[in-house]
Amino acid sequence: MIKIAIAISIITITDNDQTIGQKRFQNQGKNTISSIVGGYKSAVTKHVRRLGYQFAWQSRFHDYIIRNDLEFDRIVKYIQNNPQNWDRDKFCD
Repeated sequence: MIKIAIAISIITITDNDQTIGQKRFQNQGKNTISSIVGGYKSAVTKHVRRLGYQFAWQSRFHDYIIRNDLEFDRIVKYIQNNPQNWDRDKFCD
C-alpha cells in the first residue's frame, strides 16, 4: 500500500471590497486541494468515457484529513471491510 501526502501552502488575502458571495466563489487557484482533486476527477472521467463506459462521480461525499498512521490504518480497515456490509445497506440494489 502506498501512502500519499500532499503539502499545501495557505495564503490569506484580505479584500474588504468583495461581497460574501464574491469571496466564497472566487477562483481558488491552481495549487489547491480542490483544483488538484478537480483535475484528477476530470482526467479520470475523460479517460473512462473514451473507453466507452458510462461513468459519473458520487454527487455527495465526505472529506476527511488523515492526521496520523493510526487514523490511516483505521480507514484502510473500514474500506477493506465495508463491502461485507453492502447487503444490509438499504441503498444497495
